[in-house]
Amino acid sequence: MHDMTLKSVRCISDVDLANWSLFAEHNYLLDPVHLLAVEQSGLGNFQPRYFQFFRHDLPVGLAVGAVRRLDLAKSCPKMLERLIQGSRFLYSNFLNLNQLELGIPCGGGIACAFSDHVNSDDYMAALSLLKRRNGGNPRAILFREFSGELHPLEDALEKSGFSMLYREPTTILPIRWLSFDEYLQRLRSRYRLFIRRNQRKMADAGISTRITSTMDLPPSIYWRLYSNVLEQQEVSAVSPIGPEYFEALERLRPPETCWFQYFADDKLIAFATSFRRADELHPNLVGMDYDECRPLKMYFNIFYDLIRYAVEHEMRLISFGTTAYAVKSAIGCSVIPQRVYLYHQNTLVQSFLVRLHRALYQFDGSNLRHAFKSETEQQLWQHKS
Repeated sequence: MHDMTLKSVRCISDVDLANWSLFAEHNYLLDPVHLLAVEQSGLGNFQPRYFQFFRHDLPVGLAVGAVRRLDLAKSCPKMLERLIQGSRFLYSNFLNLNQLELGIPCGGGIACAFSDHVNSDDYMAALSLLKRRNGGNPRAILFREFSGELHPLEDALEKSGFSMLYREPTTILPIRWLSFDEYLQRLRSRYRLFIRRNQRKMADAGISTRITSTMDLPPSIYWRLYSNVLEQQEVSAVSPIGPEYFEALERLRPPETCWFQYFADDKLIAFATSFRRADELHPNLVGMDYDECRPLKMYFNIFYDLIRYAVEHEMRLISFGTTAYAVKSAIGCSVIPQRVYLYHQNTLVQSFLVRLHRALYQFDGSNLRHAFKSETEQQLWQHKS
């Protein structure tokens, strides 16, 4: 019998922070202060779960997730949705299920960490415990998001009956230059000229930029600007957050937070938040006044400032996340696949969920652009399924 145990709690304040910090270092997704801000963010459908794994009573790993109530009928084509709704006269909760998602709702990346001494048997034992004691007995479990090289946990996930699926890809920009000017010189001329033209628009308008570790103004102002962006998105890559998130960020001030703030005179017209994770930069949220920012190409200029910041601070890469793939490929981002792992206690339901997932998440990379003179500097994923 494997001597692995699991502790599950619903508030970050209830975890053993001394043990937690052993694995959460350099990962803002697992930082207790950031997790507390997420808890207080006003996500009505967010029921957090924190898992700590022990072997022989010694901590060996942790994971963060949330239980969500999912009505899968709403994700289906209209005809199938009506069929499912009709079936609920006999089976009231048909395809209306609780799902445990291992991941953070307002950030992308792997939200688990394990000791270097954990082996494949340990991973299998941890997953077995998670299936049985998963914080409220949701019958479905989703692990997100894996990208790049295979994580040691992924082999155990497949052996434990999880189905691997592709989600929307993510975008990263490896930093290979000693200066921003060197970055520009590596780009093809059309993209380099486009950047310089956009930067000139912001400079001519007299926009000032402040990069700080905290917000300079009341949280409500940032919430209003963020709401403008949220309304423009047909599909959000992360769960919509409420004004409480910005209030929590101001109150708790998570470490390694960068605020990129843009002012026309004394008026804040745009901002972007980013988290530093060791030698990586992770942009998180963007907000702007579209009437002021659209003529200035502010969305693009925020990207350029993030790149300049990463170069000047000798960072290894920027993780730009999902959405706006064409725009991000045009500044040199690689577009790489993300893998998620899905499990349901009922194998027939799991098979249906896999088919539904593949129908819903299809990616067409035909509008991606090779921005660099050398195409080997950029990976553009073309998978469709």
